[in-house]
Amino acid sequence: MDPVIHPSGEMSAPLPPGIELDYEPKINFAFQQNDIPFLRTIRVINSSEEKLTDLILQVRGEPGLAAEWQTLIAEIPAGKTYPVSAIPMSFSPQYLLDITERVAGLLRVVIRQPERVLLEQTFPYEVFAYNEWCGLTSLPEILAALVLPNNPGVEELLVRTRDVLKRNTGDASLSGYQNQDPRRIQAMAAALYEAAGSLDLSYINPPASFEETGQKVRFPDQIMRGRMGTCMDLALFFAAALEQCGLHPLVLLIKGHAFAGVWLVEEGFSDASITNGVPVRKRVDIGQMLVFETTAVTQSRKPPFAEACAAGRGHLNEESNFLFAADVHTARMRRIRPIAAPERKPPGPH
Repeated sequence: MDPVIHPSGEMSAPLPPGIELDYEPKINFAFQQNDIPFLRTIRVINSSEEKLTDLILQVRGEPGLAAEWQTLIAEIPAGKTYPVSAIPMSFSPQYLLDITERVAGLLRVVIRQPERVLLEQTFPYEVFAYNEWCGLTSLPEILAALVLPNNPGVEELLVRTRDVLKRNTGDASLSGYQNQDPRRIQAMAAALYEAAGSLDLSYINPPASFEETGQKVRFPDQIMRGRMGTCMDLALFFAAALEQCGLHPLVLLIKGHAFAGVWLVEEGFSDASITNGVPVRKRVDIGQMLVFETTAVTQSRKPPFAEACAAGRGHLNEESNFLFAADVHTARMRRIRPIAAPERKPPGPH
């Protein structure tokens, strides 16, 4: 790349190329398990008045990323952008599974010619714990991957739920939408709520600003062992149990709080991520969906399920407070599967 000669006769160095990245700045085990690429596209921008030739694009990152990758770019005309996609930069599944605390990483991109480096730039990313939601800023619907219907804790809760349902209705079957009767769905949700209320659960405050920054979550078996959970833990727990019953659950977030819902009809939203509370509120008001306050089961006086539903509906009154809802069934249709949660041995001698 030769110096540029201006009409005045003065010479100046040509503009170096620029780089734009399309990548996930936050990633964890759930992303890898659901085939969501970390690095999607690199755009090399030639904003100079001369073409760039014989370029080598190198990408490396740490920690946890695959070995350095590079490709050759024969030419980028003046003023043009050259996109590079299908970049095989990935994390080891075992590395992501072993992460228990957030780790800061750097992705380093270098553009060079055989004899010199033209540009070197770094881009930050964070690797989250295997049991951590990355928050609203990074593919929020991946939250559905933390709804674990096959977790042993869900089975334990559903055993109690069947007993309650049998007592309340004379029929213990958790049969999903087979009856096509919203009243039966509501009876199942009410029995689940009552069964959870018998667990003597304690409520724990979530971390500040968890909606944006993310948070670790307790899986259902951990909730059953420790008998405690945050609003997010409990919303995911209820959603997992509802899904195991053959129903279509939702996990809903407002500012500073999470709760759960369920479709009373066998439907789902077209998108897995709902950022407008109006369609949720409309479905509740016409009887196609119910939402309920999941932390009510931790109160010393357990409110009836109707009160928990009224509290859940109340969360939808202020549109400015609504942040997001994950429609779990739609997420499954979009191939967001539950993660395979590892079995963690307790600390100490074995």
